[in-house]
Amino acid sequence: MLRKRVTFMLLFLTFLIGVTTANAEDASSSPDYPINVDDSKWKELSYSEALELLNVNTEDLSKLDSDELLDLAIRYPFLCDIYGFDDWETGVDNVSRKSTVLTAFWQRDDFAQTILRRFIRILPTEEYLLSVEGYLEYEFLENSLQMQKVLEKLKPCEIEMMKSKMLRDIELIENMKTEFSIPLRMNVFLSEQIGEYSCSASGSTGFVGNGCLVYRFNGARYCEGRYYKYGTSETAYLYVSNDFSTSEKTTQDNAIATSHPTWVKLSSATKKFNCHSYAWLGESTIWLDDPAAFANASTYIQSIGVDCAISGAGEIVTLWDTGISHSMITESASSGLSKTGRMSTTTVRSKLGSLGVYRTSLYDMYLYYSANYYHVYHIR
Repeated sequence: MLRKRVTFMLLFLTFLIGVTTANAEDASSSPDYPINVDDSKWKELSYSEALELLNVNTEDLSKLDSDELLDLAIRYPFLCDIYGFDDWETGVDNVSRKSTVLTAFWQRDDFAQTILRRFIRILPTEEYLLSVEGYLEYEFLENSLQMQKVLEKLKPCEIEMMKSKMLRDIELIENMKTEFSIPLRMNVFLSEQIGEYSCSASGSTGFVGNGCLVYRFNGARYCEGRYYKYGTSETAYLYVSNDFSTSEKTTQDNAIATSHPTWVKLSSATKKFNCHSYAWLGESTIWLDDPAAFANASTYIQSIGVDCAISGAGEIVTLWDTGISHSMITESASSGLSKTGRMSTTTVRSKLGSLGVYRTSLYDMYLYYSANYYHVYHIR
């Protein structure tokens, strides 16, 4: 027993101390992003231009140790975009595909240990979590540690170390004057809690609950059920509790305002509903994973076409990857002969995952969700 405790403490100290490499002496010449959000030129860039500029040369990245590479990844200006997807792993995968830095980090053999090492070092003070940089760093580390591909790389003793740190952080954050939704999400992960809840369809005329309480990746509680509309139904989730706190909403809103200065915020970040429920149902308390049944309800919905011209406001547009990845509502007609031209001239509004509702171009959303094509629908 004593030997096990000594081994655990040695491993813990190794994580706290970190790993010193020959690259450390060359830190001053380490690769960095050629532009950041504090640069005066940032606001002049389009989203596509910024994405291109932020791709650091992979040969330069190979010179960094894993801790340095993680530091660069956490400072990626579009890291906040991960929240724009319906689950954390999808968001991480999508944002990483656009970044040579994040791609390089996830290719390291020790990515899991590197994340854990940094997480253990952090003391989440109230001031730290109230800053955009601190909040996004903590959220990235804590959420990523719960990903299956990270857990599979960690040894049992490392997982126990992670859980012990989470328990300490939960107590620390719960005793802060400012409210955060972080503790419940970590508690759900630590206890693997499913729970039960007697749910009604209050506030949503098309929803019929099955009485089962569901915890989503974002830490919010939802009542599972089905939503009936357009002569058909889909699995849906009625929001119950644990939305972002006021301070967290401000942090999320500020992060997007800084990273995407040309986008117009129409409403703040919230876990209560997502893009599909916003576009197809007009709901503000429903989370809808897949609107396919509604899109195929031909009696009520007319399919206009794929990658086609858009006649005006009020059409529903879906983005497709392997399936429907995003839904939005048009606010203008398209012009131009090319696909890029049509997307660039079409204004849309959409709810971005757990983030807010924004007005921007169809082209920016196409890039944001790494779509292969878009499909236009009209409600009859």
